[in-house]
Amino acid sequence: MLTSGPFLELLSQRREKEQALELLTRSLAHDLRHLLAAAQTNLDLLRCCATEKEKKELYLRRAQKALDQMNEILEGLLAPASFHERPYELSRVVKEMAEPLLEGTPVKLVLDIPEDIVLPVVNRLEFTQILLNLLVNAREAFEREGTLYIGAKNVHHRGKPYFVLVVKDEGQGIPPEKIKEIFAPGYSSKKGHQGLGLAIVSSIVKAHEGWIEVESEPRIGTTFTIWLPAREDFPPRPEGREKGERAEDISLLIARAPSRRILVVDNDTDFARTLAEALSLKNYQVEVAGSFEEALRAYRLALEEKRPFEVIVTDYHLDDASGLELVSAIREINPRCRFIIFSGMRDPELEKRIVRSGAVFLAKPFHLEELEALL
Repeated sequence: MLTSGPFLELLSQRREKEQALELLTRSLAHDLRHLLAAAQTNLDLLRCCATEKEKKELYLRRAQKALDQMNEILEGLLAPASFHERPYELSRVVKEMAEPLLEGTPVKLVLDIPEDIVLPVVNRLEFTQILLNLLVNAREAFEREGTLYIGAKNVHHRGKPYFVLVVKDEGQGIPPEKIKEIFAPGYSSKKGHQGLGLAIVSSIVKAHEGWIEVESEPRIGTTFTIWLPAREDFPPRPEGREKGERAEDISLLIARAPSRRILVVDNDTDFARTLAEALSLKNYQVEVAGSFEEALRAYRLALEEKRPFEVIVTDYHLDDASGLELVSAIREINPRCRFIIFSGMRDPELEKRIVRSGAVFLAKPFHLEELEALL
């Protein structure tokens, strides 16, 4: 019968998986919206208020940080497991996330993170989600000027090494009878809020056999203390830009001589034109093609006019072909033509195929400096 024990257990497991997937989806949308808001605010300030060069650079830099953090979340979702095990510089992650979110508020940020801190077992994506939601929660708790303290330390508890994160605000506080409710999905003291932030934090911490302590006093403030097992196998070390390091390694495969004639190929012609304009400002001669067929025509015409393209920069996913098919077609005309193929997909097998073709792979989105390093 359909009401038998095994069937009901299977149905229960399915519902649990569906609920977990729904929470994950909502939590990602929740986190991305906060970062998008930080980027939008700084761009609005740039457009309406910035007159001094230093202010313009500040707003642009903060908007870029928020966009980088959004990309990091997406990249972490799509990347192989090895990506998640990479060490990260804790103080840098905290500072780069906190500053844009606290911009324009009367909150003073105080950081207390030792340089030799041993990282927690959570990967960078999970730590970003924990920190982001605690920061947003703290920011919304402030009704006046105050200090937001973020500290971290390593301690031993019952013979095991732990990473302890402390986030202390001087906000409105939480009534004692409400503390047990704050981690429930949907709970929020703010009208119109989804109440997902602390539920996300609790879910990640519990998944790694950690726990959360909360101390709060109305009109005084709240302290969240996150306990997580420490991962002593990865001592912290300062990190460079991972993408920049990859670009430098790959650039050893191609000639170092500057290339001046470039063909940019992408179905998204707005993106292609923007990239072409940016490269033009760096004194490259750039043309744009919106498809495989357009690229072939442009390449043949340039050869006929004795103005050949030295490098073709193309998206892997074209409407009428792939970037690798474009490589094959152009190499039949000119075996020495160089290619840079970019893609938003993080597929190790695809990257290997691109490198085996003699082209260079560039992860999208990328910074202009990364592309320049390959040119």
